Amino acid sequence: MRKAYDDWWTAVQPRPVNEDVPLATENAFATLYREQVATKK
Repeated sequence: MRKAYDDWWTAVQPRPVNEDVPLATENAFATLYREQVATKK
């Protein structure tokens, strides 16, 4: 099982393309919620 994991880990290493992407400044779900609440009043 350990060998299978090591083989998988070696195979997926080139794929993490978003490792250095900066985080969003605000939570998108919170933004959408606030917009929905504001339009319902």
